[in-house]
Amino acid sequence: MSWLAFCGLLLLATALLLVPGLLVGWAAGLRGPSSVLLAPVLSVGTVSGAAILMGALGIPFTPVLFFAVTAVACLLTLGGRLLLRRVLPDGPHEPAPASPRLWGAIAMGVALNVAVVWWLFLSALASPDGIIQTYDTPFHFSVITYLHEQANGSSIGSALVDRTVGSSFYPAAWHDMVLLALEGLPAPLPAHVNASIVMTMALAWPLSVMALTHHLRPGRPLALLAAGALASLFSAFPVRYVVWGVLYSNLLSWAVLPGAMVLFTLLWSSRGRDLARSAFLFVLAFVGVALAQPNGVFTAWVLLTPFLVAQVWALCRTSSRPRLTGTIAVTTLLVSMAGLWLFIHRLPFMARTVTHNWPAHTDLVGATKEILTGATNGMPAEPVMTSAALVAAATWLVLSLRSKDRPWWPSAAFAITIVMYIIGSGVPSKVVTPGLLNHFRDVLTGFWYHDQFRLAAMPVLVAVPLVAVLVDDLADALARALTRTGRSSAEDAPTGLVAPTVALTSIAALVAPTLVWGVVPERRASIHNESVLAEDRPLTVSELEFMHRVKDFARGRTILNHPFDASVYGYSLVGLNLVYRSYQWNWIGSPTADQTALHTIVHDVATRRDEVCTLLERNDVSYVLVMRRNATSEEGNWGLTFDGDFWAGLDIRPDTPGFTPVLSDERGDVLYEVSACR
Repeated sequence: MSWLAFCGLLLLATALLLVPGLLVGWAAGLRGPSSVLLAPVLSVGTVSGAAILMGALGIPFTPVLFFAVTAVACLLTLGGRLLLRRVLPDGPHEPAPASPRLWGAIAMGVALNVAVVWWLFLSALASPDGIIQTYDTPFHFSVITYLHEQANGSSIGSALVDRTVGSSFYPAAWHDMVLLALEGLPAPLPAHVNASIVMTMALAWPLSVMALTHHLRPGRPLALLAAGALASLFSAFPVRYVVWGVLYSNLLSWAVLPGAMVLFTLLWSSRGRDLARSAFLFVLAFVGVALAQPNGVFTAWVLLTPFLVAQVWALCRTSSRPRLTGTIAVTTLLVSMAGLWLFIHRLPFMARTVTHNWPAHTDLVGATKEILTGATNGMPAEPVMTSAALVAAATWLVLSLRSKDRPWWPSAAFAITIVMYIIGSGVPSKVVTPGLLNHFRDVLTGFWYHDQFRLAAMPVLVAVPLVAVLVDDLADALARALTRTGRSSAEDAPTGLVAPTVALTSIAALVAPTLVWGVVPERRASIHNESVLAEDRPLTVSELEFMHRVKDFARGRTILNHPFDASVYGYSLVGLNLVYRSYQWNWIGSPTADQTALHTIVHDVATRRDEVCTLLERNDVSYVLVMRRNATSEEGNWGLTFDGDFWAGLDIRPDTPGFTPVLSDERGDVLYEVSACR
C-alpha cells in the first residue's frame, strides 16, 4: 500500500474519532473548546454503545447504519435537552466564547504532537500496512475479522472468535472503530490498524490531555499548547503500548480517559440543566472507556480518589465541627471504596485478570529508582521528562496550598500511581512469597494483570497536564518579572511575546533531547523491526503467499493449525477457516474438550484412528496446516510464551503416519490431509 493511499485511511480514522462525539456533544449542548477536546471520548462511547444496541436489535454494524443510529440518538438527545429547559433551572452562566488564541493553541498543540508521533511511530514503520508482530496482535486482528464476518460490532459476543466456552464478552470499542473504517474504505486490515494507532496517539490522546489541562487551568492557551506538544514524549505511554502487547484496546481506553475524568469532575460543580448534561456525557464517556478496556475504569478510580476525598472534605466545611466530620466522612469513603474494590476483585469473571501470574522484576529499591528516573521495566533512563514531571507535581502541590484555584488532587494522584508501580514491580506475588504486603500487592495491581508496563504508564495520564501547567507558569512568571523590571519596554520585546517565547523555548528544551537520546532510538528500531515480514519474525512474505494458496485449495473448509507459526495470521489476513486464531494466552474462555483433544492427540491418528477420526469429523476438520517455522523449531522461537507439551498433538511432519501432504512449498510449509480417516 502506498503512503498516499494511507493518508485516506488517516482521514477516515480522524473522522471516526471526532464526528460522532461532536454530533452527540452538540446535541447535548456542549459548545466551545470542550466540544472538540471531549469529542474523542464521546466518539468512543457512541461507537461502542451503538455497536451493542445495534447487535441487540439485529441491525448490521455498517458505517451508514451506524451514522443513522447516531443521528436518531442525537435527535433524541436534542429533544431531551429542549424538554429539560422546561423542568430544570439554568445552571451556571455559560463561559465567554473562547478567544482565537485558545483555538490557535489547540491547533498548534495538536500539530506539534502530530510531528512527534510521525517521528516516533509512523516514520519508523516499514510500510503503511506493516504488522507489529507481538503476542496479542493475532488475537485483535481475529476479533476485527470475526466482527466483520458477523456484521455485528457488539462487545457482548466478540470473544466467540476463539470458540472457547465460559465467556463471550470482550471489550471491542477499538475493534469497532477499526471495523467501521474497514467497511467504509476497503484496504488491508493492518493498514487500518496502523491508521487507528496513529490517530489515537496523534489526535485522541492530545485532545484528551488538553481537556484535563483546560479543566485544571481554564483559559490558558500556553498550557494547552504545551499539553499537546508534550503529550507523546513520555516513553511509557502512549508509544510503549504499540510495541508491548500490542495493547490496542488499552491504548484507546487510556488515550481518552483524561476526557472522561473531566466529565466526572464536572458532576460536582454543575447545577440544573448543566448537571443533567454532564451526567449524560459522563455515562457515555465511561461506557466508551470501559468498552475499550475495563481497566480504564479502575485507572480512573485510582486517579480520581484524591478528587473524591477533596470533595467530601469540602462538603464537611459547613458543619459545626468540620475537622471531625471531615475525618469521619473521608474515612467512611475510603473504607467503602476499599470494600467495593475487594468485592469486585473477588468476582468470578475477574479471576482471569486478577490471578494472572506476572512476577515482580526487581525489588522495592530498584523499582523506586526506575520510576524516579524513567527507566521503568529495564528501559533506558528518561531523565528529562521524568524530572519535569516530578518538579511539576511538587510545584503544583506547593501552589495548591497557597491558592484555592489549584486543587491538590492531581499531585496526589500522580504520587499514588508512582507507589503502585513501586509495589507492583518491587514486591513479589503472594504466590511466590506469602505475606501481608504481597497479598496487598496482588489486590492493588490485579485489575491490570499485575503488568508493570501498564503500571508504568499510569503516571503519564496526570504528568502531561502537570508539566504543561508548569511550562505555562514559568512563562507567565518570567513575563511578569520582566514587566516589573521594565525590561519589556517598547525598546525591547513586547510583553505579549515574552510568555509565548518562554513557553516555546521550554517545550523545545523538553522535546529535543527526548526525541534524540534515551529510549526513542531503541523504540523506533523496535517498531521498524517488528513491522517487517522477515525471517526473524512470526510471519514472512513467502508464508503469507503460501497461505493464499491454501485458501484457494481448501475453499473454506476447516483447517486444524498450529497457532505458534505463521498460520495464526491466516484467519485475519487471508481468510482461512482455522481452528486456532490466536495464541493460547489470549483465549478468553476455557477450551472445550474437543479443542484440547485437537492439539493433544491428532498426531496419534495411526494408533488411535477411531477416536481421532471421530474428533475431526465432529469438528468438520478437513486438513491440518503446519508451517516449517514454528515455536517448536530452533528457527521459529520468537520469544513468545510457549508450552511445547501443550501443542504436542500438532507436531506433524511428512513422515508422520496417517497424514498425506496435499500442498507444500520449497520452504517446507505443508498442508496435510488426514489420510488415515479416508
